[in-house]
Amino acid sequence: MKRSRTVSLIPSYRPFRVRMAERNLDRQDLEENTGLNRNTIGRLYNDKSVSIDTLAVVCHFLDCRIEDVVEFVEDSAGNR
Repeated sequence: MKRSRTVSLIPSYRPFRVRMAERNLDRQDLEENTGLNRNTIGRLYNDKSVSIDTLAVVCHFLDCRIEDVVEFVEDSAGNR
């Protein structure tokens, strides 16, 4: 019997950071226009987990879909 390799995927908010940069927006713009707190915004910039509600607020602000701000990448470091 063949063993399948388990692939661990983690969220990356790189697409969010790219979209923010393309629009010349910074953390303060996001905070002032969404009401998200600095810690939550920091989590986005550091690829830490955030709630779906947070992603919905970000998508509303950026007028985009969730797949425009998050992607799932292989966890090469084995983090969970």
